[in-house]
Amino acid sequence: MDFKTKELNTLLDMDMKTRFPSLDNIQEVFHDHKNIINEVNALMMRKGQPKLKRSELNSYPVGVYDQDKLIKTLAYMVIKLDRRIADLEDR
Repeated sequence: MDFKTKELNTLLDMDMKTRFPSLDNIQEVFHDHKNIINEVNALMMRKGQPKLKRSELNSYPVGVYDQDKLIKTLAYMVIKLDRRIADLEDR
């Protein structure tokens, strides 16, 4: 790994830490708002809608970043969100 790549990875890690909550922060929010989440789920069920999904919590990725993979991943996320929005609009 050359110096520029290592420097970029360090900058990305620092940036990610300032922009995203830690795993502990996310778990704390879920714990503190459990009652609200349960109320929303009850409302969703009464309206015939599925409960909010709670996926496994993961922290942001730390380490070596492959810029091509990062761009492809971001593009995939945009396409997936576009499809989800289109599906919701069709309902």
